[in-house]
Amino acid sequence: MNADKRRQKVKGRKSEGNFIKLEVSVLNDPNFMKLSPRATKLIIDLMSFYNGFNNGDITPAMTMMKPRGWTSNSNLTLALRELSYYGFVLITRQGYKGVCTLVALTMYPIDESNKHRFKGKVPRHDYKVTKKKFNPKWKYED
Repeated sequence: MNADKRRQKVKGRKSEGNFIKLEVSVLNDPNFMKLSPRATKLIIDLMSFYNGFNNGDITPAMTMMKPRGWTSNSNLTLALRELSYYGFVLITRQGYKGVCTLVALTMYPIDESNKHRFKGKVPRHDYKVTKKKFNPKWKYED
């Protein structure tokens, strides 16, 4: 009996399959409760790309998001702006022609990479600063 079958028999579950860690403290945060449905979907989609070693190298590029149901680049950009405004993501590299934008989830420590200049041993938790309701027509200085 191989290890996977043994694990399934003993634990009652298979060893394959990933999960995302979304703490209740994040769900109960006032800024999380203000998120629009599209921003909530985007943060869950971005969390699904996080593997424990790539925070800061996660891309919200349309080519990656299209298979996850995103059809509009403007909705994707607006959701990313909202997540950045509330502090749930940090843009670690701004995209430009031919180079994708990279983001980090602030509830996890940022992993070192040669693709960006950020690093950190502890999560930033930028979202804990309560902000006014996001208005997509506003101009923000980040």
